[in-house]
Amino acid sequence: MSSTSAGAGDRTDGDGSDRRPDPTAAAAALVRRVVGERRSERISVEVVDAPHDEEYAEVEADGGAVALRGTSGVAVAVALRHYLQEACGVAVTWLDEPLTLPDAWPSYRRTRVTARFPLRYHLNVVTFAYSTLWWDWARWEREIDRMALHGINAPLALTGHEAVWRAVLQQEGMTEDQIAAYLGGAPYLPFLWMGCLEGWDEPLPEGWIDAREQLGKRILERERSLGMRPVLPGFAGHIPTALADSGAVELTWEGFHASQLLPDHPDFLRIAARLRAEQRARFGGDHLYAADPFIEMVPPSGDPSYLAHMATRILEGITIDDPDAVWVFQAWPFYFAEDFWTTERVRAFLEAIPPDRVLVLDLWAEHLPLWKRTDGFADRPWLWSVVHNFGERSGLFGDLRTTLDRFDEAVQGDAADQLTGIGLAMEGLGTNPAFYDLVSELAWQDQPREVPRDGPRDVVAWLTTWATRRYGSADPRISQAWRVLADTVYGRGRDLLASSPVIRRPGLDDSATARWAPDDALDQLISAWRLLLDGAATVRHADAFQRDLVDVGQQVLVGLIGRHRRAITAAAHAGDHATVRAEGEVLVALLDDLDDLLATRREYLLGRWLAAARSWGTTPAERIHLARSARRLVTVWGHPDTNLFDYSGRHWAGLVRGFYRPRFEVWLDWIVEAGDGGGSLGTLERRLASFEELWIRRRDEYPVEPYGDVLEISSRLLRTWASPQQ
Repeated sequence: MSSTSAGAGDRTDGDGSDRRPDPTAAAAALVRRVVGERRSERISVEVVDAPHDEEYAEVEADGGAVALRGTSGVAVAVALRHYLQEACGVAVTWLDEPLTLPDAWPSYRRTRVTARFPLRYHLNVVTFAYSTLWWDWARWEREIDRMALHGINAPLALTGHEAVWRAVLQQEGMTEDQIAAYLGGAPYLPFLWMGCLEGWDEPLPEGWIDAREQLGKRILERERSLGMRPVLPGFAGHIPTALADSGAVELTWEGFHASQLLPDHPDFLRIAARLRAEQRARFGGDHLYAADPFIEMVPPSGDPSYLAHMATRILEGITIDDPDAVWVFQAWPFYFAEDFWTTERVRAFLEAIPPDRVLVLDLWAEHLPLWKRTDGFADRPWLWSVVHNFGERSGLFGDLRTTLDRFDEAVQGDAADQLTGIGLAMEGLGTNPAFYDLVSELAWQDQPREVPRDGPRDVVAWLTTWATRRYGSADPRISQAWRVLADTVYGRGRDLLASSPVIRRPGLDDSATARWAPDDALDQLISAWRLLLDGAATVRHADAFQRDLVDVGQQVLVGLIGRHRRAITAAAHAGDHATVRAEGEVLVALLDDLDDLLATRREYLLGRWLAAARSWGTTPAERIHLARSARRLVTVWGHPDTNLFDYSGRHWAGLVRGFYRPRFEVWLDWIVEAGDGGGSLGTLERRLASFEELWIRRRDEYPVEPYGDVLEISSRLLRTWASPQQ
């Protein structure tokens, strides 16, 4: 048995030392956290050396005792998840939900599960804004356990990076006030790291940077103890405009501005060296560094030699103190600015990086795979990844069948020889666990239950089994409900989330909202909701069932809201004020009912988001401005000159009744006034902007604990809204 994780000797702790955590102890501690102290007493854990670099997880159980073995702490966690699901019938999902475990461990034949890829990546740069922004250590600890259970071994790690930049900018001669102005507000730090903006929103609280640095160290220590290789941020040339001179260029993004050094600027490598030295001293390194010079910006020059020079310079900065460093590069620009990124430019940029020094993320491969368009990323190593969710937007969706088809194309395609991993890079967490659990299983093979890849019947079987495990019991009506969901929200063509009729800023064009739930799909979703309620007797107390009941219910109600919203728009164009008023009353009633349904779930409470934001402040003024930033991010996002309105909007109790409903009422009043000659579309936009800014600056609080009975409310809403006339 090995006393170290595979490759642990290549890593350093945050203080730069080479202390090596005991991987077996770390894995055993994870088991205790997942199953509890008492149940863990009958589970033995062993971390073993990997033969021929083969990563595997192994489990067997007999006589009430369970033996878990793996080539890392992560592999042991995979063995535990496999045993809980296959032997105990307990689903371990990406959701932070409780597990219902057996009183005694059932016997299970020795089974080995082998990693299909050496790297399993997780998180998106912007996830650190949309989801993890306000997390404390307790929440991070649970998430790291979920990562390990799903086999993740290369998580992106950005928490605390602002401490590195503060130290570097101090060395560059900037004052504390200048540094604070550059860093801007907490929700926008991830966009600062990508060079999208600078200095937006109110300054960070006084103790924020030090507290986040300590949290970041703790996160990295835990991830490394389990055998993970965290991906730290690298330098891509983005600097404060206050330091820019003629050797820098301006980049623009969605109405924001930032500065980037030209690759031949003498400060490029000097700042890169300072940044890496400060990073190494605080956070160590695992040879993986993420850097995105042009994530959603067009480069200042299309000359292939310029692009190659920029790639070379970034790599030099990453390897300046780490000759084994690998640049983790998101291929997103090749999609976002596809007219700019011609085949010649893509190849010039990527071929400037030696194959063993880069790892390309085919970020949105479940929807728009880029490996086909780029000659397999110029024969560079790459990861097949999914984004799926943008901005942590609400809603059930995910084309499971097409996702599996595109994964199969990747592992069988011309670029398969360079395919070295799989990634989950969703912008927001906590939604659609079925989709992410399915994708996670693609990273492992030789399982007794193969992930479906042969057609709709297998997907349906996988989904119904998955739901049964989550609820702890089977019912034919619930299985039928999931068959309906398999062909609607998880059916073909659902690989891109449609615009939510609740969240989309109201105007006079609602065509996009029709894709949320077409009439035929809406009728099917109503039947699925009813089937779940009809089968609730045996599973009503299961937290996962109650969560799914709310998720399906909100899908129905939002679909109905879209139907009535479009009726209002049609009536407005026709000058039919009576219909506008009548439909408006229905719309408002639906919004109130949606808020009541959402209020039964902790994860759907605006109050918890605001309370978590305030918890990072140490003075009343800091708590006020953090709550204001939290409100802004999930509503208008930024300033009025961006196209990001409602980008990160959510179906949350408090947000629906407190923000979206009164915003619709502004719209309804304007429609009637405009029809009487009372105002233009510009008048509406000014009124909406005024309401939105006033709401962001309000200090009213919202509930932080759920309320209401989900079964009673769901039954009432079905009776109210599911009649044939609706």
